Amino acid sequence: MVYIRKGMVRKVVAAVVLSLGLTSCGSAAVSEEKGHLEEKGATAGKNIGDGNAMAVVSETPEVNEEASESSKEKEVTTDSCFTERPVNDIPVFGVEEKDKVRDYLAGLPNRNLTYEEAEERGLIRRIWLNREEDKKYREKFDKQWLDFYQLVTRDDLKWNAEKGEAYHDLAVVEAIVILSYTTEGDPIYEYLSCINGEYYFYSDSSKDEYGGGYYDGSYKDIRVVHEKDSEGNEYSRFYLVNNKKITEEKIKKIIASEDGYNVEKITEVYSLNYFFGKK
Repeated sequence: MVYIRKGMVRKVVAAVVLSLGLTSCGSAAVSEEKGHLEEKGATAGKNIGDGNAMAVVSETPEVNEEASESSKEKEVTTDSCFTERPVNDIPVFGVEEKDKVRDYLAGLPNRNLTYEEAEERGLIRRIWLNREEDKKYREKFDKQWLDFYQLVTRDDLKWNAEKGEAYHDLAVVEAIVILSYTTEGDPIYEYLSCINGEYYFYSDSSKDEYGGGYYDGSYKDIRVVHEKDSEGNEYSRFYLVNNKKITEEKIKKIIASEDGYNVEKITEVYSLNYFFGKK
């Protein structure tokens, strides 16, 4: 199991070697095409590391894809091992498409993006500085996150009497990528998709000099937790959880535990430096 201990700055990720389906160093070509979803009854795929050993608990099935006339490929060529993806929408992949997520994130820039570049690519960049420029762009990126959060957690559920289950009146198929940087300036990309209430999360630290691995898992819900800093200022954090019935108080207790917590069951995905929601 993967555990996060209280007070850790860098997230623990499984130490694995990524086998990337990219061309060799030199002139590298990457084809970018818009993803198409297939409905699948998928179970969670996870890579679990305990610091000394790694186990892969699921496999990604092979997917046979047929090119359609309406789907056009765009090829980008650069003189580097990793080719940057062109500016486009974030493709939506589910839990059984782990390899596609891996390859997509591998093609994102291995450098420090400006706020404008991150915005052009549709990425959400975490910002910790407090200059006027930082505050302006933090508001934009926070809004991108809140738009996603409010869309995937909206309250329009209806009851299906035949199946005995709740469902959204409108289908939700969305994805985002959150970009953050280590203290050394290495990018970490976190991919999060929601396909009709099923969340798939993939954290890629392969570009981190001191990381070099990834963690992925599936979750059932996103919860907002309100906290206070040492000066009494309130702020909000968002956690992916596997238990839909878990309360905010229970989440706080788990996070505050000196024994750490299992990221397969709960993991932080975003935070705001202010209070979000009703008091």
